[in-house]
Amino acid sequence: MKQISLLTPDVVEQIAAGEVIERPASIVKELLENSIDAGATRITITIEEGGLSRIVITDNGMGIPQEELPLAIQRHATSKIRKSEDLYRITTLGFRGEALASISAVSRFEIQSSNIGDGMGWRLSVDENGISPMAPTEHLKGTTIECRDLFYNLPARKKFSKSIRSETMAVVKTIEQVVLAFPAIHFSATINGKKRYDTPSVDSPLLRIAQIAGRELAEDLIHVSREEEDYAIDLYISPPHKVQARPRYQSLFVNLRRVDNRSISHAVTKAFTRFISGHLKPNWFCYLDINPEKIDVNVHPTKAEIKFDAEQQLFSFVYHGVETEVNTHLRQELTPAASESAPSGSATAVPELHETKTTLHSFSSSSMEPGQSSVREIRQGVRPKATEQGQTALSFLSRVHDTTEDHSYLGRGQAVEGIPCFQIHKRFILSPVKEGVIIIDQHAAHERILYEKILRELYEGGTDSQQLMFPVTITLTSEEKNQVMELRNYFEKTGFTIQDFGGNSIAVSAVPAQGFVKSTEIQDAIQEMLTAFKEERDASILTSLHKRFAASYACGAAIKFGRELRQEEMSSLMNALFTAENPHICPHGRPTITKMSLDELNKRFLR
Repeated sequence: MKQISLLTPDVVEQIAAGEVIERPASIVKELLENSIDAGATRITITIEEGGLSRIVITDNGMGIPQEELPLAIQRHATSKIRKSEDLYRITTLGFRGEALASISAVSRFEIQSSNIGDGMGWRLSVDENGISPMAPTEHLKGTTIECRDLFYNLPARKKFSKSIRSETMAVVKTIEQVVLAFPAIHFSATINGKKRYDTPSVDSPLLRIAQIAGRELAEDLIHVSREEEDYAIDLYISPPHKVQARPRYQSLFVNLRRVDNRSISHAVTKAFTRFISGHLKPNWFCYLDINPEKIDVNVHPTKAEIKFDAEQQLFSFVYHGVETEVNTHLRQELTPAASESAPSGSATAVPELHETKTTLHSFSSSSMEPGQSSVREIRQGVRPKATEQGQTALSFLSRVHDTTEDHSYLGRGQAVEGIPCFQIHKRFILSPVKEGVIIIDQHAAHERILYEKILRELYEGGTDSQQLMFPVTITLTSEEKNQVMELRNYFEKTGFTIQDFGGNSIAVSAVPAQGFVKSTEIQDAIQEMLTAFKEERDASILTSLHKRFAASYACGAAIKFGRELRQEEMSSLMNALFTAENPHICPHGRPTITKMSLDELNKRFLR
């Protein structure tokens, strides 16, 4: 058995360095954080071969005095903390005094620095021969650090380095995250011989996001801002129509430190799921300011993770802030236009428009202005009269209006006489709104309205029924009939009366009094409900039996594509959708409504 012995200093240094320096991107992160802590306003980055062969970072920060330069590369030597209590109120990015010691242990290392601004500084090098004597050098105020031949003295570690392309991608991601956190700093980066970034200082995170992620993405972002005693959040998040299966940006910054925290990230995405399909996700940039005494950043070797003093409280703060602000923003986006745009004429179906292959989708970032008519005032002005002609498949919507409480947050203004709307290909409804046009999926919109109505009535005890003059007999499969009888209580709460008619048949003697299921549609509606109910049984978005049944019911009973709608039907549908609790998606997560801004229209017509 081998004897226990102390490791040599160089082995100790390499082991310690391995905890901090995993790859070139780790060096870039540590050096950028040092430059920022030094008060730099301009930072220049040069990367060669993904950082494996050379990394150079120059800043115009305060610099290091000559007498402190040898100390700067010693482990646990730092100017940022003095005593253990300081670890619980960290306000700098670095604090352990490990970075330069770790980097110099695994690369050929050189540091040049000046703190006096007279054009002269000092240089110190570290390589396989040890630490070289300090020498004077020309250098403006600030610091330059160069690392060459990463892991040259650790061949086994170097063997496990990834390809130049992979290392470059990791370096780029690291640079982007730091640049996003500090909009007031001018960054420039040359990577593998090509100028990759040149981001002059800007006044806001949103402008910096535009520099990194592109102006098109930035212009669409919804801004969420909220503040409490110990927390403040500024979140920029994509609108529902800009979600992706694999978004590139989901960045969390806590006190300007880029970190990973599953709880806070989950709070953002969970709050957003009510507006989008479950498998899609938004891009977002979350800037959290937290009392330093409420967090612990000393829990991870690279400070990539932190602990929160009251994580559940912070989760709630982020979740409710995102949900409330996004919902308010989207409702304002859908404010209908004034009635002077409304077409004259009778309430007959609008002729079909020619098919176009152009996809129309974009919520603009406009907000409601004083005097803009609210949805509530508009729907009061256009509610159809209860004529015989108006008792259509959508006549129940007036009841939805009557149960609507206060929607004053949508904005107040002068009521208008009507909402101009046009049916397209018996599938979609088009209507002008403030700064653009909206397009509504008539089936998905009706699904959302029915879903909320039925769900509410299931919880409140049921709805009224209308007896049929002659019961409708329906023949089902054995499985379908068993399912109907199992769910008969739910059908009765929603207005259906169903009896066993022997064999695989049932008899329907009553339907919902609102009349949105015609007698000729009963069999199709019930079978569609059963099919939808089966499909939703394992869906995470609809967890309770009530919700699954309401979603299935809505899917079966909602108006279908190919159904021609009169003007008053379209207006009623729009009004009911705008007063829904969540008008943006159907129960299955598909969008109900989308918007095309005037700016986009102007661009398409080269204006």
